[in-house]
Amino acid sequence: MPSVDLLQGDACNLDFKDNQFDCVTMFGVLHHIPNPEKAIHEALRVAKKIVFISDHNVYGMGSKLTKTSKQALRDLGLRRLMNLLLTRGKGYHDTTWDGIFYPFSLVDYADILKEGMSNFYTFSTKTPAINLYRDASHLATLSVKPSVVEQH
Repeated sequence: MPSVDLLQGDACNLDFKDNQFDCVTMFGVLHHIPNPEKAIHEALRVAKKIVFISDHNVYGMGSKLTKTSKQALRDLGLRRLMNLLLTRGKGYHDTTWDGIFYPFSLVDYADILKEGMSNFYTFSTKTPAINLYRDASHLATLSVKPSVVEQH
């Protein structure tokens, strides 16, 4: 790897100017952040052209009964209750394989990632799925800002 500058920072409070980077990527980090919405807004703020995110879809994980139950709770506006049930009241998981993480789905943030974009794409990154919300355990989103499409 060539010599690069590595900076320590906070995804929820990036110390960069608006539109400073052509592309901002996040791979498997949002499920570790208690307030992922703030990190998503920051990624959108500092990206000039594209934001590419890949992470969990809690609604597509588990047995058919488990997935249906989680989806029903979400549809009823009971995401917080779902999170508490999944984590036995803690609100987070603490594991030896992935550290501390929270029940998370990119589906819950799609509206933020679509807002003001000229193009928005979603696809499964792990499991084949016709219905990404119901069946894909891991998703990726690609948000393209209007200035990119206008230039071509």
